[in-house]
Amino acid sequence: MASTPRGASGEFPIPPTPSAPGRAAIELCCLLWARAELAHDMAAYEDQVLALLPDHHGELLARAIGPGTDGTPNETQFIRLPDEVALDAYLGDPRRRGLAAERERVVERTVVFPVRFAGSAG
Repeated sequence: MASTPRGASGEFPIPPTPSAPGRAAIELCCLLWARAELAHDMAAYEDQVLALLPDHHGELLARAIGPGTDGTPNETQFIRLPDEVALDAYLGDPRRRGLAAERERVVERTVVFPVRFAGSAG
């Protein structure tokens, strides 16, 4: 797992995701830490940018909000996009870029890494 520093634009590099045979979907886990006392504001910011995913054929598979104590993230997200083109379009969406100052204000740290969703054990 690699920590990825953000730039002023709120962008973060995404490591390449190996695709399963015949499948180019990108599945990501995103861990977010809020700046001190701004967890609620960060969640509101994330509400806004995650709402843009469907416009790029992406989906939020799960979102968990925790206390952000003892070094744990305030938020964990699992996201799926159909391919790199969709990911690039989402990251470059002008509405998302327009919120870069808010992201800079509320997000302390972001860690993003590719995952593969396993079948249910039940």
